[in-house]
Amino acid sequence: MQYPEFMEICDSAKAVIPATNLSKERTLYTTNHLLSTWRVIGYRDKRAHGIKTGSTDAAGHCLISSAQEGELHFVSVVMGAERIEENGVGNLLNFSETSHLFDYGFKNFAYRTILKKDEIVQEVTVSLSKTDYVTVHPADDVEVLFPRDLDPAELERVITLPDAADAPITAGQKLGTMELKDGDTSYATVDLLASNDVEADKLMVFRHDVTLFFQKPAVRIGIVVLAVLISCWQCCTSPAAAVADGMAGVPEATAADTAVAAAVDLPHTRAMPCRCVHTTAGHCSVFSPHRKPYVSKRRFPQKQANIHHTGTRLTAAFPPDFRPAPGSRFEAAVPPLPRLQPSMCR
Repeated sequence: MQYPEFMEICDSAKAVIPATNLSKERTLYTTNHLLSTWRVIGYRDKRAHGIKTGSTDAAGHCLISSAQEGELHFVSVVMGAERIEENGVGNLLNFSETSHLFDYGFKNFAYRTILKKDEIVQEVTVSLSKTDYVTVHPADDVEVLFPRDLDPAELERVITLPDAADAPITAGQKLGTMELKDGDTSYATVDLLASNDVEADKLMVFRHDVTLFFQKPAVRIGIVVLAVLISCWQCCTSPAAAVADGMAGVPEATAADTAVAAAVDLPHTRAMPCRCVHTTAGHCSVFSPHRKPYVSKRRFPQKQANIHHTGTRLTAAFPPDFRPAPGSRFEAAVPPLPRLQPSMCR
């Protein structure tokens, strides 16, 4: 007890009050008949200690008491007891029932160790390690007030452990809990600790971290946005778009100011003869999928040329300050275009 003086006072059968200028010396006796036979006999219980009696018409006869026998220590609370007549003798049930409660407690209960801390309870699967599992054991011995007629081995064990524990794991690390119960009565809940260290495999940890990273919603959204941007960029850098961009700076011309040219050869970069479609002026410019213009300053003999290629038509424009005669020939030198099919000049 935190304050032993309190129990010393409650456990006193009588107290002598010194004389004062108003009264003589007096002796006061306890009203707890478990502690003294001075007032009433038949209730004395040497196991009892304290604590408080009390009675009212509404509450009946009440008693809070404690008792100790060996290592066991019980506290009893009886309220609403009656005073009955038995064989012409009065019986205050608050005292007699308290003794009966003490009898029951000391007879049927005892402190018992129901679980040892060195007991291996279960194996837990380990991930991110070359070690497959780790065993767990109780954090401490479990000693509780336990029924004498109940076998600890019959207790239900409610074990809470993860399906798998991620390495690294250190010996003594808490991995779960176990509750020991009998029906609706829970006797103890104890932590379950790892029995030994388990090292993590660096490659497995790296792969796991990468997987978790790409599972984040923000990362997934970012990948989708990036894919859309790349798709848009590819559309903007297609040959048709490149030619349109390349012609944007050329003064607006009529149909007679344009030409169609072919100068694409996948295996090698070389000059190929092409032919003018109309009377135009200047150089022949052909654009790759990378938006870079390639200009030819070769000869311009006669004949016309067309560019042919799967799904795309490349158009080159001549500046208006140069107008060769209709049917003039020219050559356009361009590098390979690996994203395109071979073209034909005719």
